[in-house]
Amino acid sequence: KIYLAAFSELINIQKAMFHEVSKIIPELPTRHISDTQIHLPYKGYWMDFANFLIDSLHSHIEHMIQISKESQYNRDFVISSLELAEFTCRAQRFKLRNLSPTGLNPIQQSEIKNKCSEVKINCLHIQNVKLPSMVGVDYFREQCIKRLKTISHEIEELRNAADNAGKLSYEEKLQIHQAMRQEFLGSGHWYQCPNGHPYTIGDCGGADQ
Repeated sequence: KIYLAAFSELINIQKAMFHEVSKIIPELPTRHISDTQIHLPYKGYWMDFANFLIDSLHSHIEHMIQISKESQYNRDFVISSLELAEFTCRAQRFKLRNLSPTGLNPIQQSEIKNKCSEVKINCLHIQNVKLPSMVGVDYFREQCIKRLKTISHEIEELRNAADNAGKLSYEEKLQIHQAMRQEFLGSGHWYQCPNGHPYTIGDCGGADQ
């Protein structure tokens, strides 16, 4: 128990660091600015640090889950499992909000959706197996069910965000199409490149060329 408590403090420190880094990154430039005396941090370095924290936190929380399971500390197992699920959702949201200029590629999209499926399976195990097996923990079970519902909602939001990343709304397409007509007649047909980014092709003469 003392070991788990100490390890939990380490996780809390790393979570606090990730929270601060996730607020700093959106304010950083994407490249070095050479025409200024001020040396601004390069966003890519901070992203590397954020990804390091994500991997480290996942590893540490998974270690907590394993120790709790081996020691048959059911309450600690459930708490750590929920914490891992919540942080996984948070990490994937962070990645979606800080995509590279090329956007979300199919591999990244698949990774996010796989993470969502993994979290959902683990949450179902907690809800249908672990919690019902615990006796005399009505309030604890009630609080866990609330957290599970929140996680389930976040999973669906992440799935939708991954599916729709790189897609334009009808209004956005209309605005682009209208802007293109200032220079040439657009075809009105939308396509997707291998990376999933939408684009349209202008009329190059149609059947006359």
